[in-house]
Amino acid sequence: MNEEQLKLFIRHAFALERTAGRIVDESSPALARAMVRIRELVRSIPKENLMREAGWRKMLGQVAAELKPYNDALAASVVRQLQAEAPEMAKYAEEMLQAVKSPTVPGPSGRIQVPSGGAMVDVPGLPLPMQTVALPQSVSSVLALNDTRVGGKRLAELFEASIDPLKPAPNITPWIKANVKTIDRVVKTGILQGAETSEIANKLFTEITTGGGPSGIRMDGGTAADKIRKQARALARTAVQDYNRQVNEQVWDANPLSDGLMWEWTSALDSRTCPRCAPLDSETKSSRKEWASYAGGLPPLHVNCRCSILPMDPDDPGAVRTGTMIAKREAGLTKGVKYKSKVYVKGEKFYRSTIVVKDTAGKAVRNPTYGDFLVSVNETSRAEFFGGGEQGRNRASRFMVRVRNGENPEVALSKMVTGPPGRTTFVSEPPLPSPR
Repeated sequence: MNEEQLKLFIRHAFALERTAGRIVDESSPALARAMVRIRELVRSIPKENLMREAGWRKMLGQVAAELKPYNDALAASVVRQLQAEAPEMAKYAEEMLQAVKSPTVPGPSGRIQVPSGGAMVDVPGLPLPMQTVALPQSVSSVLALNDTRVGGKRLAELFEASIDPLKPAPNITPWIKANVKTIDRVVKTGILQGAETSEIANKLFTEITTGGGPSGIRMDGGTAADKIRKQARALARTAVQDYNRQVNEQVWDANPLSDGLMWEWTSALDSRTCPRCAPLDSETKSSRKEWASYAGGLPPLHVNCRCSILPMDPDDPGAVRTGTMIAKREAGLTKGVKYKSKVYVKGEKFYRSTIVVKDTAGKAVRNPTYGDFLVSVNETSRAEFFGGGEQGRNRASRFMVRVRNGENPEVALSKMVTGPPGRTTFVSEPPLPSPR
């Protein structure tokens, strides 16, 4: 990936994240209304200990019914936002191709010759010839409704109830079922702990109060509504990524591509990247089909996956890439370079800053791997990628020991995971000996 492609990739990654955010925000009022009604159901749970769980179990059908409008609102928002963003996704795919320089034609000079004023002039590689590819609205609808998948399920399968004559009606959708489970878990935990009914009800969401009384609700702080919103963001992010890939591939399939191009796996350079995707970063294959066979599928490989496969010129030296470093306090970040916002990693908030990927000598690395990124960041960032906690710190230490002993960072990272490409997990290792 060259410098121009890197800029396009970063800009588009933020655009996709904003699209996922709009989907969640657009459907949140429907979730808030559902949670208010569900809280009233919870408040009606019998107070007698022996009757509470049985009473709650009888209410689960009503809970599912109250969540149906939210199910429909989220489904409609996903389809609407995907269709609205399809033209920008297609434009990005074209720009990504236009940013690649076509391989030179073999000849005495090793360059392409073009006519100029009656003479033939040698010039370096030219941009690939492109055509504008229109993406009809009907194609967008088919992609959104029939092809886009989240966790292996099509969107229609997630939001539509299957009619099973052997089950009592109404059958609920997988999305409603997942939301009911989230609420059920919160309520049952409260019942088992012997909490007051009002206390259990308050675990569903946080009520905003003013001098005049209740004025709204907040869906954060580990409440049931907070958990459902996070599940919705994961669903939206994955749907957007999968839909984006399909739009990109329509454009690439419809445009003339040189046989000399390669396809590069690009992972996000931050601590939220998983052990399945990190080792694939910067690897190249001759085709997208080869990638699908090698990695067990095309991105997104899993829920919340942010990876892409991009066309690149194998003779291009590559770009200097940036990544995100995290710290518990701002003082732990690169001096003078920081974001005002924070980022969640494994449920914990961190300050973050952007860094240039450098080697152990402090020199910027062109076309770095995820292993190079791990060398560049601080101990906190490395430990969080490797799982967090004491285990994450131990793995991070083992990785750096390998690098300091002369191993290439990419090789060192590959030794920290096990399993086939695209399905790797961290190697189980004994803890490091305690210092004496």
